[in-house]
Amino acid sequence: MIITGMILVGFFLNSIPTLAELGWQKKLKYIIMTTPGGVGLFIENFQERKPIDELLIAGALSGINIFMDTMMKDPGKIRVISRGQEKFLLHEGKYTIGILVVEEELEILKYLLKEFVRQFEDFYKPILENWTGSVEIFNSSRFLVDHIFRSENLS
Repeated sequence: MIITGMILVGFFLNSIPTLAELGWQKKLKYIIMTTPGGVGLFIENFQERKPIDELLIAGALSGINIFMDTMMKDPGKIRVISRGQEKFLLHEGKYTIGILVVEEELEILKYLLKEFVRQFEDFYKPILENWTGSVEIFNSSRFLVDHIFRSENLS
């Protein structure tokens, strides 16, 4: 009984998120959705509601694209690139690649990135299957960002 109780307590304590997971919203910087070819579909800045320097993002995306070509052979897994104080969490879906730029690698952020990519692809599936190159259609993704990353019930 004691051993069984210890095992159950161990499972319980292992399933509780660490204290580092608290305040995860403050660790978010950007979310970027791209095609596997590196074309930027959607970018959202979490820390400031101002436009992002497109040249800076384009340079980052080209470097990430090279990384993805060589390293992302296993879809469904989250890949992490560290660059200075920023971490790039990458998740490849069927039609897109989601990149979450964060200050710290947290499990909840990995989960939310996977969920965002899944819902993004589910919502835009007909468009992504026959995509003509127009990115303006993806501007409505801000509602999905608000739903997943700014939801009050996640805090």
